[in-house]
Amino acid sequence: GNQDSVRLLIETGAEIHLQHSYGNNVLHAVVILSENSPENACQMLRLVLGLVKTWIQKSKLADVYRIMANQELAINSTIYQLLKMERKDGFTPLKLAAKLGCSKILNEILNIRNVCCFPLFSVGGGTEMLYDVTEIEPAFNVQASVGSVIDIVDQKFSECLVKILGIPIIENVANLK
Repeated sequence: GNQDSVRLLIETGAEIHLQHSYGNNVLHAVVILSENSPENACQMLRLVLGLVKTWIQKSKLADVYRIMANQELAINSTIYQLLKMERKDGFTPLKLAAKLGCSKILNEILNIRNVCCFPLFSVGGGTEMLYDVTEIEPAFNVQASVGSVIDIVDQKFSECLVKILGIPIIENVANLK
């Protein structure tokens, strides 16, 4: 995960929606990196997400971005699109993280504010969050070619299951089953 190379590519307008022959996009690659280097992968994810605005400004979307009333919406929409892209086997970056048992990157993805989780209100220094559970909960995932995160975790009972169930939103949804 060479962060300088990634930064240079994105800053010069390289297409971040591209997928290679198997269907991996930049976020799938970050998840795969997390198998061997979870901390580096989390840093790389934050770098990529932080550079989305720069990419939009350099891309063909620059004119659309400039006229949008809410530029944050354009950034979050681009991130959402990257997170929902499926590989040829049907795995999104989130589901791939569950399949590989990569709990750190899974947790990092689930906590991308205003894309995967949304602040509701703050009380006493803490913030209550609302999570998008469409890929986590089987009931909301009926159209998908690959099961939900909970389905994937159920199929892959191992040490990784314990790590993934340690993520509060996953644990809460699993306990509702």
